[in-house]
Amino acid sequence: MKSNVQQSTQEATVIDGAKDRGTESTHSDEPALVRFTSLITDTPDPDQADRMADMLLLFLAAGGTVLGTILGAILFLYFSMPQAPAFVRICALIVSVGLGGLCGCAVVMVVLHNKGMIAWEH
Repeated sequence: MKSNVQQSTQEATVIDGAKDRGTESTHSDEPALVRFTSLITDTPDPDQADRMADMLLLFLAAGGTVLGTILGAILFLYFSMPQAPAFVRICALIVSVGLGGLCGCAVVMVVLHNKGMIAWEH
């Protein structure tokens, strides 16, 4: 009888410990982007999910950079069409495209931060 009670107590402790670990993983301090990445990749390892989230963040930032670059080029060409092409105009186009890419990447980062998907490291 005593052995059965002891075994039941040990099983209950193991079950409670498993419940606590599951609760910790769902309410952790990880940013939402890491939790989202771990959910869509079905990766239980937090370090692996963190690396995948970094890669996803790079792809999102690259997408913002490309869209910002295209938008910068379109706006520059729209407002400077009546002028003849010259070296100064081409340099201004390159600067405009670079600034557009930088702004596009920054917008992606700010939106993800405001939605709680990423957290700035201190």
